[in-house]
Amino acid sequence: MTLFPQSARSHSVFAFACAYLLFMAGCLFFLTDFWYRLDGENNFIELSGAIALFVTSGYLFYSAKLSFQRKHPLHESALLVGAGLLFFFAGGEEMSWGQHLFGWGTPEWLGEVNGQNETNLHNINKKAFDRWMDRITFVFAATTVTLHLLKREHVIGFRMPEAPIALGYLLLPVYRRLDVINLDLWDLSYFVALAYGVSAVLRKDRKMLRNFALYALTVAVVFYVHRYHAHLLGRNSNTYHEIRETLFAYLCLAYGVQVYLDTRHKHARA
Repeated sequence: MTLFPQSARSHSVFAFACAYLLFMAGCLFFLTDFWYRLDGENNFIELSGAIALFVTSGYLFYSAKLSFQRKHPLHESALLVGAGLLFFFAGGEEMSWGQHLFGWGTPEWLGEVNGQNETNLHNINKKAFDRWMDRITFVFAATTVTLHLLKREHVIGFRMPEAPIALGYLLLPVYRRLDVINLDLWDLSYFVALAYGVSAVLRKDRKMLRNFALYALTVAVVFYVHRYHAHLLGRNSNTYHEIRETLFAYLCLAYGVQVYLDTRHKHARA
């Protein structure tokens, strides 16, 4: 019996998210040198994340087109356009707007304030950017879980991420340095995820219970490696940030596809 909104596609997305983090934890522990090399510019991790953000933007823009064509509420169409622009900007930022592909220099005024001397804005204060991204992601996922527990799915005309995708977003905070734990809002993500697990037991939702068990396993493995072998992360390595940001992009792509399919379905019925 399944009570939370979930499709085979979203289950596959969540399984991939767990496999991705487990693989990266294994690489850090057993293939540390390879893990360090993932931090190079134009590497697969960074580029695939940027591509995922651009593709998400494309899905949102096409959804906006469908929404305008069928004269859906104006705020829905406008939000889709705004979200498409946001993800296009995020994709450009992730790859420094092609700087490393085409080899131009960083403008002097930007290089003076950019922590990595790149043509982007988020590295002006990357630490603050990462912290706020984690907080915003947590609030978004926690809101989704709360709505699911209340048996609601929609906000201002849009369906929230299906439960497995929301659980995937709740995986993101664990993939960070854990040798020193400074409590923040996102640490509540474990308790929010637990609400899914408890509810799945009470409602006998076996699919969601399996997902929660996989979530717990992934959190346990990553926490163990990053807590008790944190020295492997390196003091100045940016790799774990890139890995987390890329998984965020993959999850956003999955939600972008969901939004597109919902809009197309609404378009077909109109």
